[in-house]
Order: sequence, then C-alpha cells, then structure tokens
Amino acid sequence: TVTTVLDTDPIDVIASNNRVSVLNYAVPYQDELILFSAQYQFRFNAADSVLTPRTAQLTVLTQFEVNTTIRPQQAGGGIIFAQENGDWSQVREFSIRGSGTALTADAADLTGYVSSYVPAGLYKMTVNDTGNALFAISGRNQSVVGTGPVDFRNRVYVYKYFFRNGGGGAERVQSSWSFFELTGADEILQVLCIEETLYLLVRYGDDVYLEAMSVKDRQEEKAAVAPYSLLLDRRVTSTDATPEALRIAEPVYDSLNNVSTFTLPYEAKAPTQLWTMWDMFTPGTTGPVLLGEATSGTTITARGDWTGVSVAAGEPFEFRYRFNRFQVTKEIGGGKAAANAMRTQVRTAKLRYHETGYFEIHVLPEYREEGLYVYDGTISAVRNAAIGKPEVSTMGADMVRFFEGIFSIPIYGRGDQIFVEIRSSKPIPCKFSTCEWIALVTTRARALQ
Repeated sequence: TVTTVLDTDPIDVIASNNRVSVLNYAVPYQDELILFSAQYQFRFNAADSVLTPRTAQLTVLTQFEVNTTIRPQQAGGGIIFAQENGDWSQVREFSIRGSGTALTADAADLTGYVSSYVPAGLYKMTVNDTGNALFAISGRNQSVVGTGPVDFRNRVYVYKYFFRNGGGGAERVQSSWSFFELTGADEILQVLCIEETLYLLVRYGDDVYLEAMSVKDRQEEKAAVAPYSLLLDRRVTSTDATPEALRIAEPVYDSLNNVSTFTLPYEAKAPTQLWTMWDMFTPGTTGPVLLGEATSGTTITARGDWTGVSVAAGEPFEFRYRFNRFQVTKEIGGGKAAANAMRTQVRTAKLRYHETGYFEIHVLPEYREEGLYVYDGTISAVRNAAIGKPEVSTMGADMVRFFEGIFSIPIYGRGDQIFVEIRSSKPIPCKFSTCEWIALVTTRARALQ
C-alpha cells in the first residue's frame, strides 16, 4: 500500500553477500559507519550528500575474521579489532584511505612481531587517545604449551603507539606491547579509560573492588608537595588523597614494645608494604622509608612511634624491560635484519635516564654469571639526600637537572650472546629516553647482493 518512500522513513538495508553475515558492531568512522560481522567488514554511507532511505548503501570493504566477543574500538585514525589464532590473539587496525575509485581499505596486523604474546579470550578493550594507548583484558586461564601454567585473568595488555609527521606524511614510530599484572588479584572483570585514568573492576576472592590507575606519562602527587607519588598497586594513604572510607587510620602505639600497628582497609592478598610519605618541609628528613610488610591479614606493624606521620600502603610491583640484542643491522627489503656475518663485541652501553630515583641493570650472558648494576640516586645534596641535603627554596626550577643523567652499563661480550634488562621493584619512578652502545665490529666476509 506504500507508493512513496519518504526521507523520514526508517532505513532498512540488507548486508547482501555470498555468506551469512550477522552484523555485530557499528563503529562511526570518517562520517560513515563501519559494520563488523564475524567474517566481513561493511561500509554504510550515503550515495549522495544526504543520508535517506533512497541514498543509503551498504558495501563490502574487507574480509577479515573478527572475534565478535570484543567490541572494536576507534583509536586515532583507525579501528582496532581482535582475531583469535589458537592460543593467542591477533590485533589489527582497520583503516580507509583515498576516495572514489581510489578508495582502499585494509587492516594492518599490530601483533605481527609478537604473535605469541597476547592471549586468546579477549573480551574487552578500551582506548586512551591522549596517551596513545590501548588496554585489553582476557578471560583465559588455561596452560599454554611451552610456557607452563599461566593465568591471564589478572593481566592488562597494553599497546602503545605514536605517530610522527615525516616527509611522507604521518608514520608510526612506536608500536609496543606490554602488560600490567595485578599479583594479588584473581580476575580483572572490566576496564574503562576516562581522561587518562584507567578504571578496573577487580575480584579478590569473594570481594570486588573498583580501582583507578593513572596512565599519564607524568606522575602527580595531589596530597602534598612531593617530587613524585609512591608507585604501589592498591595504594591507600593516611591523607585526603584517599577517600575517607579507605583511608589508613592513626596507628595504635604500644609504648611497652615500641611498636606501631597500622590497619589496612582491605585484606592483603599479596606482599603489601607500608611507607612513609615525603616530608619536604622538615629539615634533615630523607625520602620515603619502608616501615613494614605483610603478606596476609589487615595489619602491618612498624618499629617505633609513627603517630601523626603520613603513610602510604600498597603492593609493590616489578617493572621489567629487556633490550633487543646489541647487533649491527642492515636494510633488507624495506626492513631491517641482523648482519650475521659481522661479529659485534660490545663493551658498554650508555643509558640516559631522567626523573629517576632507582633502577637495576641485569646483564645476562650465556656463558658467564649474571651481572647486577644498581642506580639508587644517592647523589650528595640531591633529591633530599641525607648527606648535604639542600634547602628546597634554593633549588627552584633548576632542581629538574639533578634528576637526569647517563648510566654506564658494563657488558664486555658478544652482542648475540647477551641480554640486558632494566628492572625496578621499588615505589620510586624510573624513566628512560635513549640507549647507545659501544662495540668493536669485525667481519671476515662480505655479503653479495
């Protein structure tokens, strides 16, 4: 009985294809909608400038298998979605370039160089556009062949990317994967990033907590004047930086045994430490001091009377970064590969750090014992050092220059037989920008092209 199609009528189009395509997700992208099914990606737009029931069209763009249990996320100039490949996940970035007859669509593989790193079973992703990061969680808890029993449910997998404008346009200069592991947690149920804060719904036994994690590139201490905040998981303090319901109360001091007992607002599920906070106003004080540790229960005892002192408690975690092998590379087919005909005898590496108080360098050679080199920031008259501590007022804006430098790493071995790792398990920040290495490179052969 309908003879005229009006612009106000509902739009009803069919994703016609030679396979059954159940449309699962619609993601806005460049004034269009990209529709995702389990095997195809469709483009929904208007043939003309105005979208009406007459001009609406649905066309197939690409054919990639999609993990439909996890919603694709728009990140920068693309849409990131996941695939499953046995025990592992592949993550791709869908993008469209050009227009008209020159239009091309593709989905670059973001995990091509770490194909056995991100586990299968991903079910939630969230994006931080300000910090150029993607966060994903998995429900997989089975053992993976070759790695032993692994439970991925307490990990947040992080993809960091960065684009730089070059001569040929924007180019991706960083594409890195890593993970955060919450040691005492049984399962991370949900994640959501809002304004550079990652909110996590975490289960510890029968209890579920809503936790917040700053994902800024810089650290800020809101409660008091301090050079940085203490880096602890599940961190709670005795200051107004922590909500009153979770705030650490004043300790109970036993004068007979000279012991102060602090009560935590939660039960410790992993090693939990208690630290004093920064005191930038009292002369002669040092930085944070470790008061005590607990592995279970809700109390931590500390030697001495700590009544009236600002404290913070939380779970320490280990930061770990492993360098690529120190080898000479050469250009091959638009990429890089190791020059195997050359012997690289590495002497030292120069690591530039800034805003750093502590880190460890572990040199792991194949045929020698491990080497350990520690930087603990104990430079006289710098960063509240106990010897010759300067007045805060005299340092002023020039204070930042004391927090950076170059750390020399002794290696003395073949670059293809040594790994070098940076580790830190202290609640003190460490940040690195560049690393250069010095080596003697020799060769007895020349490659023929």
